[in-house]
Amino acid sequence: VGQPYSYAGKDIYVTASIGISIYPFDGDSVGELMKRADTAMFKAKEQGGSFLFYEDEMEVVVTNKVQTEQDLRHSLEREELDVYYQPKLDFQTSKISGMEALVRWNHPERGLVGPVEFIPLAEETGLISELGLWVLISACVQVQSWIEKGYDPIPVSVNLSGKQLENSDIAAQVAHVLSESGLKPEYLELEITESIIMKRPEEVISILNQLKASVSLLY
Repeated sequence: VGQPYSYAGKDIYVTASIGISIYPFDGDSVGELMKRADTAMFKAKEQGGSFLFYEDEMEVVVTNKVQTEQDLRHSLEREELDVYYQPKLDFQTSKISGMEALVRWNHPERGLVGPVEFIPLAEETGLISELGLWVLISACVQVQSWIEKGYDPIPVSVNLSGKQLENSDIAAQVAHVLSESGLKPEYLELEITESIIMKRPEEVISILNQLKASVSLLY
């Protein structure tokens, strides 16, 4: 399986992930054995093209992941998410020159959950687009609220995921959020990772140009 396949002048590599369960230790029926072999296979996938024997701990991990996904899907409607603002300090002036919007999850049972735990799951399940839009709206509304209360305007940075950039409406979404919140475009910074740009440079450049064009219409 590890040998490359030649297609259209290019070598294509395929990997295999194998999960193994053993009768009677892991189950006494075909259904139980298949289910647990499947659990081991998903764990093997995380390691990339390997094989693993089923262990009881794997069931706990999978169960927790499924429960976390279900809880995350309801977190927005239950208003369990908060946006924290991490300041950026200008050492020359000793003043705050900007801030980054960071989402945190106030889980009703587990307490404060950091993004390292739930952002990858949101990306894996496709929830990141909805979550990212919510953060964008929350940040723009909050900064505009501070400005209207008389505070000095401070730009806010909001991260855009690869999934959000794949959305053909992202430029229109950003323009709509700015228009609805009343926040001037110069007070919003959008951050994307280098890896996203390197994977699809031409597509990302096109999207950034669309963003620039859409935002310029607000002036």
